[in-house]
Amino acid sequence: MATQMSKSQLIEKIATTTEVSKKEVKSVMETLVDVSHKELKKNGVFLIHEFAKFVVVKKNATKARKGTNHLKN
Repeated sequence: MATQMSKSQLIEKIATTTEVSKKEVKSVMETLVDVSHKELKKNGVFLIHEFAKFVVVKKNATKARKGTNHLKN
């Protein structure tokens, strides 16, 4: 199974590749997260052309069901 890159590893990789400080890269990433949250809340879609598309999907709630570890009376 492939390992996932952590946030700090991503910041390090971007900083090294672009020769921008880690502090600046982290600031840009945090701003991107803030902007994306606002756009998703406002429009339900956040698109970065040729990179990513995030869409809010509203689903009906799952009906309650009885689990296998229920208490016996």
